[in-house]
Amino acid sequence: VSNSSSHNWAVIISGGARPEINWERYWNNCSAMYKCLRNVYNYRRDRIFVLMSDGVSSDPDRRLNNGWYESSPQDLDGDGNDDINYSATKANISTVFNYLRDHVAVDEQVLVFVTDHGSRHDDESYITLWGGSEISASEFANEVKKINDSSRKHVVLGQCYSGGFIGPLSSCWNVSVATACAYNQASSARSGSMYDEFLYHWISAAAGRTPGGAVVNADLNGYDGVSAEEIFRYSQNKDEKDEASQYASSPGPMGEKYGLSGEEFGYPVFTAGARHLTSNAEGYLFELSNLPRTYTTAWSSNKNSVYFRQNTQSSVRAFKDTDEAMAEDQVKVDLTTSFKTYSFKSDIYLWESGINFTETLIGGSLSEGSFFLPFNCPDVTSYEWMIDGAEYEVVN
Repeated sequence: VSNSSSHNWAVIISGGARPEINWERYWNNCSAMYKCLRNVYNYRRDRIFVLMSDGVSSDPDRRLNNGWYESSPQDLDGDGNDDINYSATKANISTVFNYLRDHVAVDEQVLVFVTDHGSRHDDESYITLWGGSEISASEFANEVKKINDSSRKHVVLGQCYSGGFIGPLSSCWNVSVATACAYNQASSARSGSMYDEFLYHWISAAAGRTPGGAVVNADLNGYDGVSAEEIFRYSQNKDEKDEASQYASSPGPMGEKYGLSGEEFGYPVFTAGARHLTSNAEGYLFELSNLPRTYTTAWSSNKNSVYFRQNTQSSVRAFKDTDEAMAEDQVKVDLTTSFKTYSFKSDIYLWESGINFTETLIGGSLSEGSFFLPFNCPDVTSYEWMIDGAEYEVVN
C-alpha cells in the first residue's frame, strides 16, 4: 500500500454492447481494478476515468448471472462515491484521451484497462462499445498516442481478439501491452462467470491479493515492486483457459522497469573488483550497476581494514589499509529503495607484498605439534611451510 497520493492516471473501459450481453463479470472486473488502484496504489479519484456501458443512466444495463437485469452500480469501491464518469462510446473515449493529452506530465503514467466484448473483421480487431458501436485497434492506438511520448502507458485488454491490438499499440512509445488472447481467439470467463480468467489473475498480481482476499506474490525476480511484465507473466502462468495471452513493451525494458506504482524498479548487479587486495595504487573497483536514480547506497568495510576513494552512488575504489601480512575483510554496500534495504557483499583478503615476518599471524605451537593460519583463503591452492631447525620436519 502506497503511503502518498499517486500522480498517475487510469482509464477503465467496459463497453457492454447491450444489456442482454453486458455480463455481470465485466462490472466485477472494473470494480476489482478500481479497488486495486485506489486501495493499493493510492490513485486519486479525479485521475481515474471510468467509461462503462450507459454511463450514469439509471436504466437496467447489465445482466446478472441469475438472468435478472439491473442498472450498473455507480460505486465501484464501496466508499459511497459514484465512480462512473461516462458511457462507453467512441466520442467519450476521444474526450478522455484529449484531456490526458493536455494534463499527463512527462514523468507520469497512464493505465488503460479494457474489458467486455471484442470482435475481428476486415483483418483488424475491435473493442465493442455501448450500443454495438466499435473502435478498431488502429483507432484506439491513435487515442493512446495522444499522450506524451515521454509519459509511460500500460494497456491491458481482456476482450476477445485482443491480441490484434499488440501491433498497433506497439507503435506508441513508452508503452507495455498485455492481452488476454491472440488476435484470432476468444477470451474466457472464469468458472462461475464472476470474472474474466486472464483479467482476474492480472488484477490479483497487481494488487497482491485476489478479489477474494487471498495473498498473491507476483514478484518473480526477488526485488521489491511488481513490474508490468511480472504482472503479465504471473497472469499468463495462472490462466487455465484455452487462450494464448500476449505481451509487448516498447521500448523493451519499459515493462520490466515500471509497474502500476510508477516508480522505476532496478535490478542491480553487484560486481566485485577483486577477491585479493594488495598495495595497488589504482585500487580495486567494486560496482553496482542498473541503479534507478531513486535508489541510495552506502559502502562500508566490516573490519575497517579497507578504505575507499572515488566513492560514488554506484561504485567505489577500494584500497588495502592494513599492515598485516594476511588479513580478511568484507566490502559491503547497502542499497536502499522506497520499500526496504538490500545488502550486497564480497569477502576479500588483504596481503602485504614481499616476504613478511610476524609473530602474531601463525597460530599453534611446538608443544601442540602443529601450526595454522587463522583462515583459509578461497582461490589459494597451496601454502609452503618451512621450519628453521634440523630436528623438526614439516609433515603436512
